[in-house]
Amino acid sequence: MAETKLQEALTKLGDLAADFSSLEVLTYTGDISAVLKPDGQGIDWDGLFTRAAGAQAQGTLKLVAATRVLFDGDVQNFQTQEKLERLDDLLRLHDQSVQSGRSARTALIQYFADNLKALVPKFQK
Repeated sequence: MAETKLQEALTKLGDLAADFSSLEVLTYTGDISAVLKPDGQGIDWDGLFTRAAGAQAQGTLKLVAATRVLFDGDVQNFQTQEKLERLDDLLRLHDQSVQSGRSARTALIQYFADNLKALVPKFQK
């Protein structure tokens, strides 16, 4: 039974590692009224890009910055050359989002590692 729990934990960790193979953060700016929820209570995140690109879109959407952090530590970055209002604020927000994503992933990996360490002594008996 204990081996089954360890195997399950290792499988979950493997699945998690696949999700953690890269962290991607995209920062956009724009004014798109078509992505608001019908009740006006926030953004329809699922439809943000599909409806923003469609014929019903009213406004613009511009990519300001993109970052991909690979599991091995390699980093790919993009930053617009366009002179935008609030560009410094948007880039600061992008950097904070990258750091937040990295911190969350590190904490989650540490959580799984700690739980695996707690399981290992049970198998040594």
